[in-house]
Amino acid sequence: MRLFTPVIFSSILFVVGCAGNSTVSRTADINKYQYVVLPNVLSYNGDPELMDLEVQIYDALELTRLTVIREKEIYSLTEDQKQRLLLARFSARQNSDYSRISVNFTDFVTGRPVASCYGAYALGFDESGDLDGAMVKVSEEINKLF
Repeated sequence: MRLFTPVIFSSILFVVGCAGNSTVSRTADINKYQYVVLPNVLSYNGDPELMDLEVQIYDALELTRLTVIREKEIYSLTEDQKQRLLLARFSARQNSDYSRISVNFTDFVTGRPVASCYGAYALGFDESGDLDGAMVKVSEEINKLF
């Protein structure tokens, strides 16, 4: 019984320690989207850790069925292509207890939120490990969605 208790506790901690989820608007046709852009990349002047996340989010988006384009390319798209374009924005929150990364997708033409994915992690031995775990979870959610 002594060995069994730590195993159960570790299993519960693992379930609580990492999570991911996606939310899609009930009225959105997620399958219509073909392109995605992560806007305002060149103007970013925040935390260097978040800049690393931006690279990882690009990588996650490139593993989907969506074509990742640069912001400069938007205005060379046809009107039909713009109808199938998503803007992806991300945010990260981190403290000594957990890390959470959210990626939100907005319809380019209407500005309407279409979907949101998040990953959270709280099992690392340091904040960097938690951030890496949250990135893995949000990447999984983005891949499931697209």
